[in-house]
Formats: sequence, structure tokens, C-alpha cells
Amino acid sequence: MKSLVASIVERGRTLASFGVIEAPTLRPGATAAELERLRAHVGRELPPSLVALLTHTNGASSLFVFFDLLGVDDMLPGAPAYARASVLKRLARGAEPLV
Repeated sequence: MKSLVASIVERGRTLASFGVIEAPTLRPGATAAELERLRAHVGRELPPSLVALLTHTNGASSLFVFFDLLGVDDMLPGAPAYARASVLKRLARGAEPLV
């Protein structure tokens, strides 16, 4: 996981050097307590790949060109990102087109 994130960050920094995008910024990795809060919210064990990613970086800005990588707090109720995801979830369940 670390090498994948490092590769994405490197490419993002290259694009940023040309003024195309903002340089990616990684947050420090999630703590065991943060991961437990997310697991409790989900109600089951988290996929190992998600745990590995969140342990490496608990979110990032501009990681995927124009997209941010959500951290644990972003995935919990009360966060703006959680509210946006809830709207998309309702639209998908209602069989309404998302695009």
C-alpha cells in the first residue's frame, strides 16, 4: 500500500510542479482508536486493504489529481463528506442516475 500511495503522490507532485494541480498532502496515519471508531460505526471488521491505507495516511488532499482521500473522521456521521456520501447513496438506491 505504501508504494502505491508513494507512486500516486510522486505523480501528483510532478503535475504540481507544472502548475496543473495542487501538490498532494498526506495526513499522518490513523491510530488504533480511530480505526476502532470506524469499525464500530461500520459494525464489522474493516477490509485489511482499508486498514493498511488508513494506517499509512488518514486522508489526503489532492491525492487523486482533483480528489481527496477520506480519513476516518470524514467517514463518520457529522462530517460534510459523510453527508455528501449519504445523498449519493440515496440516489443510487432510488435508481436515479448519478451523472
